[in-house]
Amino acid sequence: MDKLQDNYIIAQPGIQKMLWQMQQIIQFFDPALHTYLTCNLKIDFLQFAFRWFNCLLLRELSILAIARVWDTCFTEGYFGNGFSVYYIYVASALLLHCSEQLQMLNFQDAIIFLQNIHLIKLSSSQIEVLISQAFVLQTKYRAAGNTAFLVGADGCASDGGANSNGVGGAGV
Repeated sequence: MDKLQDNYIIAQPGIQKMLWQMQQIIQFFDPALHTYLTCNLKIDFLQFAFRWFNCLLLRELSILAIARVWDTCFTEGYFGNGFSVYYIYVASALLLHCSEQLQMLNFQDAIIFLQNIHLIKLSSSQIEVLISQAFVLQTKYRAAGNTAFLVGADGCASDGGANSNGVGGAGV
């Protein structure tokens, strides 16, 4: 957990890095969602995910879900960087879980949904799936070398949002 200190100093460079990495992960696994949020709705990940990382999802998940997620992050931390790396994949899996629903919302409704994602009551089995999906995302993203996509100068995908990475939005 000591790697999180950058999240709580001036300008929060740790959180800024996590936001950028999450955006790259979403763009890789669900380009349609990334394009919809960033290009169509002009939503910056900072507008919703900053709080996710600043509060370590405490406001977004139930206490039982947090205990399970944190347990996994502590375990991952023993072998790597649980809270500074694996947590990004957990947050990404949470966002991908809501992909289809998000792509039906306008700007205002999408922001409200993302800032109130705690209203989605995830069951214990859904939390287990979320944690498992985070591991799958991490494994596939690393296997791809983190360079399997291109972005335009505006940060929007140039391929029209096609998803060829074997991981879909709501099915994630």
